[in-house]
Amino acid sequence: MGLIPSGSQDPYALRRAANGIMRMLLEMGWHLDLDQVVSFGLGGLPKTAFAKGATPEAVSRRIQDFLRDRLDYFLRESGQPYDVVAATLAAAANDPVDARARGAALAAIRGEADLARLVAGYKRAANILKGVTEVVPPPVDGSMAGAQPVEAALHAAAMEARAAVDLAIRRVDYPAAVAAFLKLRAPIDDFFDGVMVM
Repeated sequence: MGLIPSGSQDPYALRRAANGIMRMLLEMGWHLDLDQVVSFGLGGLPKTAFAKGATPEAVSRRIQDFLRDRLDYFLRESGQPYDVVAATLAAAANDPVDARARGAALAAIRGEADLARLVAGYKRAANILKGVTEVVPPPVDGSMAGAQPVEAALHAAAMEARAAVDLAIRRVDYPAAVAAFLKLRAPIDDFFDGVMVM
């Protein structure tokens, strides 16, 4: 029908229904992939059910965006800061319960000095890599032959952090993932202090 709620217009109470879905999922702690649910629901409809010119893919995107807006609202209403919600939903918005857990872990460290310094190191690295078109970096020699000690230390710390973060995410332990990630702050700082990068 093409009637997505906007502003105060919600003639079919779709916003209320979506709010009910989000509230139920979050309060019960039920993990559900919203993209899969939307795709499944639309997959059973005949093409004649869609507005003229609308494709199932376009309708799916609009519904998913609408549900993400409702999730955004619920996360902000629960006290998560706007920037934390935006970062969380940019990374993972399909499962509302998972998104809430990720946001809570990020919000818990939001004001820490280590996070600010880690972000500064990340920005320095990102600026150095501006204009690099190669998507997959070449393999790194694990022995780090000829490398300065701070380079080898950063490589070792990055490999350790990657393993710890991956394990924590598989266990849905986002505070542990954040803690493992924050351990990179000192090796990154040491690298930029000890190596002239051009």
